[in-house]
Amino acid sequence: MNGNQPPPRFAELLEFHLNLRLQKFAGKGKKLSRDLMEEMYALIRDTVHLVFSKSSHNPAEITKDWVSQKYYESIKLSDSKIITEDPETWDHKTTRVYDAAPIDKIPSDDLRFIAGLFDEMVFAEEIALELRKR
Repeated sequence: MNGNQPPPRFAELLEFHLNLRLQKFAGKGKKLSRDLMEEMYALIRDTVHLVFSKSSHNPAEITKDWVSQKYYESIKLSDSKIITEDPETWDHKTTRVYDAAPIDKIPSDDLRFIAGLFDEMVFAEEIALELRKR
């Protein structure tokens, strides 16, 4: 890394860390099942909760759950022999294996906090929209 590159963003580091941990689910012969998806969500939730619990701004449980759910929902799986970046080729979506944490229940200070952390994520617009409503 040269001195001209900006440091990695929190969201990128968290995503990288989650991707590394989720690799254990990508073995050959593993069939996608509800149990496997529950394990994947538990791993994501535990990781997100652990990371945030160590931060100076430890957000509310519902905030950590919402972020966990957004990362879980962003998992892309493919049954095709050739995995592509094209979402049109993905054969299925993640199964919801949690009780939804509604964004409107996230405390305003937490919402502002995660808006800054996740401003480049696919779910950033959802956060911005909720902030505009308040």
